[in-house]
Amino acid sequence: GFLAGAPQPPGPKPIPQVGEIFDLSPTFRNLSQSLGARLPLPLSEVAGSLSDLAAATAGLLLSSASREQRQQLFEERDSHGRNSFHYVAAAGSAAVVDSVTAVLREEGEAFGQEAKVSMVQALAAVDERGNTPLDIAHLHWGSKGPVEKKSSFPAGPVVAAFQSLGRELGLREATLRPSKKLSSIPEALKKAARKKGKTSQPTAGGWDATRMDPWGTPACDVLELHDVNDLDGETFFTEFVAKGRPVILRGAGRHLPHAEAFSKESFLGKFGKVQVPVSAIPYAESFGAASSAKTLEEVAALPPVPVNGTEEELAAALSYTFTTPSGEWVADVMSAAPPPPFLKEVFSKFPDGSFEFQFYLGPAGTGAPVHFHGHAVNVLTHGAKRWLLYPPAHGFYSKSPAAAHFGAVLGGGHDGPVPLQCEQRGGDIFFVPALWGHGTFNVEQSIGVAYEVALEPFCME
Repeated sequence: GFLAGAPQPPGPKPIPQVGEIFDLSPTFRNLSQSLGARLPLPLSEVAGSLSDLAAATAGLLLSSASREQRQQLFEERDSHGRNSFHYVAAAGSAAVVDSVTAVLREEGEAFGQEAKVSMVQALAAVDERGNTPLDIAHLHWGSKGPVEKKSSFPAGPVVAAFQSLGRELGLREATLRPSKKLSSIPEALKKAARKKGKTSQPTAGGWDATRMDPWGTPACDVLELHDVNDLDGETFFTEFVAKGRPVILRGAGRHLPHAEAFSKESFLGKFGKVQVPVSAIPYAESFGAASSAKTLEEVAALPPVPVNGTEEELAAALSYTFTTPSGEWVADVMSAAPPPPFLKEVFSKFPDGSFEFQFYLGPAGTGAPVHFHGHAVNVLTHGAKRWLLYPPAHGFYSKSPAAAHFGAVLGGGHDGPVPLQCEQRGGDIFFVPALWGHGTFNVEQSIGVAYEVALEPFCME
């Protein structure tokens, strides 16, 4: 953001050349040298290494620019109303904000009053979604997101960095806190959230409903909405996508075509002979893990995977298919499981957006390791699965089998912050916002689809 909107003064440019990048950022160099060699890889470490590099660039740029150029730099906006600070906040770049604060302190009055005013206005500026840079910092990296349960994770450093910059500029403390709108919820949705226990029990669709859950059924820490079959796209986007708020829509998937198309008899009658990749973790080959191929009929017949094995034994249990369908069956399965109406409405507002259709089927004991990506809507048609969720500042990528991680976190002896939990049941729709770390564990044989959504090129959206 800084570089894209930077004025170009005459004379030598302070932008680093390619050969200088590693010297400017040792953390970026170290991360680059270790990529592909180790997992888990925390999102905060990736963001930190890149922001370290960007901070050095921003410091050079600001310290060498004139007062007029500094003012212009903070006045720049993109077509969505976002300025440099919006992008810095989305990326979690505390080092960049600290670099700006350091230049501001060093320069003092020489920084320029007009440039300071421009900076204050940039911090208060709202984008087309109504978010200031501080809003975005709190949304993506704050200690408590707009969820039912307060997170036990500490805030990411970018929040404190923006607060420090604000104090240096003389802003009031009240303006440095999250906007109340981030945690607000319309009265209609409050009413839907109060209907707990009124949603009828899910059906198994003929699939194996034997439960494997040694840790006990959890309370749901994210917002639960009941009887919201008529949820519209604008409400979904405004209240959940734009606010980065996880939500589970209880029973909202039972009225979709998926319910009948994915009953065991109907599904295997149509797709049973289709061959799919099977592994212990989704997309295993991308992580150098073992994978094989089976027909969906064969996957449906696989027994539950015991959760008390070693990590090596769990990794050898090739029982889960989580795949992006291709070939002859893709058109038929996508027709059988179209996106929910509210999601179709959101797509219509973003003509350049897209979604990736994914299908999954596996016995109890299978699941997905903790990972993160852009926005995702998960429709569990039949079965039951547990979720662990980590706020973006604490998301990470892992290739450890789901049972191993769930056992480590929920089985006692875990001394770190406790992730948010929830159980999704057949007919429920789960929304996971961009960058939220999440892992799943099938406590019953489960079948469903997921839609990974790309709306615009802003912070994995």
